[in-house]
Amino acid sequence: MSGAIKAVMLDALGTVIDLEPSFAGAFAQVCQDFGYQVSEDAVAQVLPIIEQIEQQRLSNEENLRVTNEFLMSRWIKMNKFIFKMVGIDGDAVKLAVEMERRFQDGSYTRLFPDTIPVLSRLREQGVRLGIVSNGTASVLNCLRYHQLDSYVDFILISGIVGWEKPARQIFELALNKAGVKAQNAVFVGDHYLADIEGARRVGIRPILINRNRRPHTFACEEIETLFSLLEILKIK
Repeated sequence: MSGAIKAVMLDALGTVIDLEPSFAGAFAQVCQDFGYQVSEDAVAQVLPIIEQIEQQRLSNEENLRVTNEFLMSRWIKMNKFIFKMVGIDGDAVKLAVEMERRFQDGSYTRLFPDTIPVLSRLREQGVRLGIVSNGTASVLNCLRYHQLDSYVDFILISGIVGWEKPARQIFELALNKAGVKAQNAVFVGDHYLADIEGARRVGIRPILINRNRRPHTFACEEIETLFSLLEILKIK
């Protein structure tokens, strides 16, 4: 069947792995380790501003050609901005570098409980599997920390391949790695612009995973867990 699904591609953070502690919790912990009494709630109040900045950036296709060094620099600048927003100025650079260091080895992440069972079941069915993520090379370290590289056929990280989602190039590379046509692939991710719109641009069937049931007005196929993906693909 020409429309049969032969490959499933997934985003990393928010889809197969999660931060632990939370993003805001990690910031607060670093602050406290450096002697600053900053709460997780205080950091959480700043994050919507960061999300808006990210939305604007990803909307400009000219910004999607990247290097790992550029992404690391941008990540540290973003961290510095957040620390300043919660009232830390003098040590902001030092804390931002420390945040990057703590996220490099994967110990600040956890697997979602449905990740391994679903990947295993898909692999048993002969489905080609890939993880396609924005971020620095440290994302690859996180995935390897949880041994996810042994469950998928390929991993593409924007800082390594040179393109950020929603750029067509990274999705086309994923199709090439999977060895399938766009109509035979599904992409699962938690970010509408980067994952859903990016996949649509090249003809891949997109599925939004909304684990926290965040309200939205997006017009797309949606699941709350990866187990629902098996139901959609009619895999028992």
